[in-house]
Amino acid sequence: AERLVRVEEAQIRTEERLARLEEVVARLAEAQVRIEKRMDDHVRKVEDRLNAFGAVVGRTAEGRMAVYMERWLQQQGFQVLDPIAALPLGSEGEIDGVTRVQDASGQVRWVLISCKLHVTSQHLENFDGNLRRKRVQEFLKAFGISGKALAFIFGLTLDINVLRMGKRFPLGLVLEERGQIFAASEIDLEAPAEGS
Repeated sequence: AERLVRVEEAQIRTEERLARLEEVVARLAEAQVRIEKRMDDHVRKVEDRLNAFGAVVGRTAEGRMAVYMERWLQQQGFQVLDPIAALPLGSEGEIDGVTRVQDASGQVRWVLISCKLHVTSQHLENFDGNLRRKRVQEFLKAFGISGKALAFIFGLTLDINVLRMGKRFPLGLVLEERGQIFAASEIDLEAPAEGS
């Protein structure tokens, strides 16, 4: 009987320890949830700050592009007819710079510019592809942008692959402080578009 009492007491102690252990585990789980929430909040704040910083850097580069490209186009013999302005394309993104220019013979055409801090061959491929997409051409047409155009990528620096692949596209490439790397070929914004 005494042995049974000792076993019962040991079982009670074990149950008490188990209850305390369950309580500790529950508190640890609650603390972990609080830590994860704080981390999620912190990560969100860092992401928001990075996005805000990226937007400032991007807009600063676009401002430099507008000034540089206007001057550069004039040096190429064009009269710049409109200030270079960004053109939002809804869910299709935006074209960082759009203007009309007139050449010495009086021909007016559009200039479309994508601005990148560091130009990669993927940027060339994406910009060329976007200008060929039906939805983008519809957006352009809605803003009165049609006919012949010159398309450029403006950048501060470039990836070496751009030098190898750049000539495959009708896009011009102009680097700040270095000028034209590739000349733009005239594109027809009313040529049959690809896909959506």
